[in-house]
Amino acid sequence: MTPVALPLPPAFRPYTWAASSAEIAARHGLRPEQILRFDQNTPPLPGVPRVPLAQSFARLNDYPDGTYRELREAAAAYCGADVDQIVVGAGADELIALCARTYLGPGRRAAVTPPTYGLYRIVTELEGAEVVAEPDGAAVIWVCNPNNPTGELREPAELAALARAQPEAIVVVDEAYFEYAGATCIPRIAEQANLIVLRTLSKAFGLAALRVGYAVASPGAAAELDRRRPPASVSA
Repeated sequence: MTPVALPLPPAFRPYTWAASSAEIAARHGLRPEQILRFDQNTPPLPGVPRVPLAQSFARLNDYPDGTYRELREAAAAYCGADVDQIVVGAGADELIALCARTYLGPGRRAAVTPPTYGLYRIVTELEGAEVVAEPDGAAVIWVCNPNNPTGELREPAELAALARAQPEAIVVVDEAYFEYAGATCIPRIAEQANLIVLRTLSKAFGLAALRVGYAVASPGAAAELDRRRPPASVSA
């Protein structure tokens, strides 16, 4: 008998992607490199020199360092955190799923305030948790800051106050667009250990195809995330 997959939540809606550049090019009789994308919140042109990038992939037969020490050190230096606060993932999306895997499950709730990034709802439901609108009683509070798609920016002091008012919850602040706004909750983690900040190299750095992101958390929360992350998911 073929194993049966676990049932999805009622009325579950999976994540849907826009058409790829190759699909759009074929539709209009163009080459993929002639397509400039302004619909995915990423720079439309590559921003990385090709030769150094090619040299960095000279050892494609090797697995990456499983601790990602060098990458974590670079992220820590960039954002002003300690290396034991950094967890890397295959883009912020994997880290969002990792936060859900770590802190959500049946009988737990997560607060999502729409309109916002749809993956928060999806990972919450996939873990068997309930999506709610209010933070009271939630195990996880998802905050996109600046928000996608509205662009609303909440002050770090406000989000730290939210974390302080909800000490039983993990407040996940998705700062995918931090470089466009400059306001960050990372310095607040020292005073509010229930804050987790997510960052990505997909947006301002123009590296969406490499799938590199990092989480900044208290050392304790970072260790919990790291215990649950897949091995060698980041190839860069």
